[in-house]
Amino acid sequence: SISFDNTFYGLSNKREVFVTFLLELLLINCFTSTEIFFFYIFFETILIPMYILIGVWGSQKNKIFAANQFFLYTLFGSFFMLIAIIILYTIFGSSNLFLLKSFVIDNNLENLLFVLFFVSFSVKVPMFPFHLWLPKAHVEAPTVGSVLLAGVLLKLGSYGFLRYSLFLFPQASLYFAPIILAICVVSVVFSSLSTVRQIDLKRIIAYSSIAHMNYLIAGLFSNSLLAIAGSLLLQIAHGLSSSALFLCVGFLYERHKTRNIFYYRGMVTLMPFFVFYFFFFSLANLGFPGTVNFVSELLLFVGLLETNFFAQC
Repeated sequence: SISFDNTFYGLSNKREVFVTFLLELLLINCFTSTEIFFFYIFFETILIPMYILIGVWGSQKNKIFAANQFFLYTLFGSFFMLIAIIILYTIFGSSNLFLLKSFVIDNNLENLLFVLFFVSFSVKVPMFPFHLWLPKAHVEAPTVGSVLLAGVLLKLGSYGFLRYSLFLFPQASLYFAPIILAICVVSVVFSSLSTVRQIDLKRIIAYSSIAHMNYLIAGLFSNSLLAIAGSLLLQIAHGLSSSALFLCVGFLYERHKTRNIFYYRGMVTLMPFFVFYFFFFSLANLGFPGTVNFVSELLLFVGLLETNFFAQC
């Protein structure tokens, strides 16, 4: 992302570089924290640099609206996590992940805490009906913001499900699994149909990201080791392929100032090597055989079949 900015703008915009590195620092702290309270602090603080990237260096006229929508959606979801953390600390006197795992949690309390964490992480993934902020945020965000949003930031939601929801509340995860799988199916179908209708290249990638993220969330809650392994692999594969696609779209936008898909007909005659890379990453994103995306999605599909996924939905 920084290399992309350096190519088109040089490193004259030091503030954007600083905000980008700050965002990456907060993301690293999120992924390495074992204290739920500190995880929440970093989870919330990420809003600030991302809001600045979209609202200040966004490329479209509605960037302030998109930044506000992103901020409010995520803030709304995080409120439920804060309630859950307060309940945990009040009852058990700790917010350490591994210490909390050693306590026995009442079934009703476990279900309540699971729902609170679920709402918070489902906004970040995002899952239906909390997905509306993502396409607008991608369209308005600069290329750096879109790459970080698709490659890392969305994975905070799936990481939260794996690290906290499944780890701390295993019984509640099994109890709510059919409902979650049904929500994932609705999200995948809705976002896939929405993808077909788009003419903005960024919107196409954004809606496909929603479908991929919900597909891997279904794998996490399938109670299948094979599907969970596929979900973990898909997180890495999707992060790489979607980020590469956003870099390609950013390159096109900087040269031609449009993301309308109809504008780029016959591009292979002008930019053959670029078209090859764009085509390759597009194939990877759709899970073409021979790519890591294909392997991960195949593992996911087989794992879901093992657990009678369709009957549960």
